[in-house]
Amino acid sequence: MFAKRHNNKNKRLYAPAAFAAVFALALILSAGDARPADAADARAPEAALVSLGYRHGAAIASGGELFTWGGSDYGQLGDGKREDFLNPEETLYGAVSAASGGGHTLALRADGTLWAWGGNDRGQVGDGSREAWLDPVFIMDSVASVSAGEDFSLAVKTDGTLWAWGGNSYGQIGDGSREDRLSPVKIADGVASASGGGRHGLAVKTDGTLWAWGCNDGGQVGDGTRVTRLNPVRVMVGAVSASAGGESSLAIKTDGTLWSWGENASGQIGDGTRVTRLNPVKIMDSVAAAANGGSAVTGYASVADSEPSPSAVYIPYTTTEGHGLALKTDGTLWSWGYNGYGQLGDGSRVARLSPARVLSDVKEISAGSGTSAAVKTDGTLWVWGHNNYGQVGDGSREDRLSPVKVLEDIGGVLAAATEAEVSRQRFFVDGIETRIGAYNIGGANYLKARDVAAALRGTAKRFSVSFNPGTMTVEADSGREYVPIGGELSGVGAAGSVSPSTHGVTLDGARLYLRGYNIDGANYYMLRDFLKALDVSVAHDSASDSVTIDTSKGYAD
Repeated sequence: MFAKRHNNKNKRLYAPAAFAAVFALALILSAGDARPADAADARAPEAALVSLGYRHGAAIASGGELFTWGGSDYGQLGDGKREDFLNPEETLYGAVSAASGGGHTLALRADGTLWAWGGNDRGQVGDGSREAWLDPVFIMDSVASVSAGEDFSLAVKTDGTLWAWGGNSYGQIGDGSREDRLSPVKIADGVASASGGGRHGLAVKTDGTLWAWGCNDGGQVGDGTRVTRLNPVRVMVGAVSASAGGESSLAIKTDGTLWSWGENASGQIGDGTRVTRLNPVKIMDSVAAAANGGSAVTGYASVADSEPSPSAVYIPYTTTEGHGLALKTDGTLWSWGYNGYGQLGDGSRVARLSPARVLSDVKEISAGSGTSAAVKTDGTLWVWGHNNYGQVGDGSREDRLSPVKVLEDIGGVLAAATEAEVSRQRFFVDGIETRIGAYNIGGANYLKARDVAAALRGTAKRFSVSFNPGTMTVEADSGREYVPIGGELSGVGAAGSVSPSTHGVTLDGARLYLRGYNIDGANYYMLRDFLKALDVSVAHDSASDSVTIDTSKGYAD
């Protein structure tokens, strides 16, 4: 049920030579990946395979494709244009995790690099500018998890440090100021996970303490006040995860109880009332995951300023159209709060002040501004709610009051692979049979970069390759003759350990996105991905079970 594939032309992301998007795929972060050795109750989040923002969504398919859909007024779909997608379209090759914000998007890849694109007026992309980016730009290395707020971004690095950037009028960066940050700034240490909301942030530390900061007019910080907090304040102990919404917050404790606080005019707290809660209140038991929808800033109201000669000024107005989702340990999905767009998924537009069951057999959830999504255990993606920009992704602009299936086969193939078989295929380079050691994983051939370089020596597509231990990057340079170091083209034996590669790859100084594995201590990359980057023709002959590489021709899908 995949949508058509879309070619990306990002000049910042790709080298000047003609090669297409090759975006590395999918490592699901385990509980220990981002935690220091002394981690206690808190756990790092699993990779987000689906994320809904204000007007758009993103999802990662099992083949490594990152699909986006919905509004693209800021370039948040990452396809180089500003055209809405009413159906999901492939814009990049697979990210580890995706995060959709108000008008920007973040993508984390398996080598720990973070990329961002879309609206950037407040610096929320994080590249040091305020320029909107219609295609992904590199932001930082060594990232474990990401979250996109309305106009700001958060990232937890593998060393447990929390970094933030973007809009900061309400202290949502958490660095003690109200100044926008155009590049990431460090906020805290010992962090397991973080969540960005409308104008506030939440962070769960490895010791299980929950911290909050930013705008607090609805009590969304949860410290018993309505005072804006420019620095993180401790709110709770015994937390394992948290989700920040427009003007409310959710947290799950170690005992599986779900807690909620903040603005409650639409019942988004889920406690059966419309009473704003300045401190956390318990909502339900046996909760595995929670998602908080809603937008803090949805427009601007015209008012008169206070000068002697009043003139019209524009100030942000807030919305109380929040809603919540909870995934229970039995796989059932529950929803509550505002339902004017059908975002609760119960077939109505009636608000619910307490959680109501919607779906079963669910493994992941996401809540946007007026939309909701669920990935079922069979890998299908279901979306519902507000659809004026196509943010449901079903090809229409009609609100959907019940879940509709949008994509199939959501998940990460690299994370699932546990073994590699020796490839028995024969390889021919410009008509000459060449012995190349390769592994077959998921029906595709994976080769060492230096074996490919050795095989293309003396051809028009020759390139050199080396490993930079300082940056932990495989560096390829086109047009240069490869100098063998020994062991090239010597074949491979039975594979032992197999894991997704975390080393970066560059070609002529530009980062590539290659699906790769580390097999017994060496990096192997998908042959088609590598030759696509080099613009070299490759074909498979099923009759002879052979692979033909022709350096006189360019790559063709």
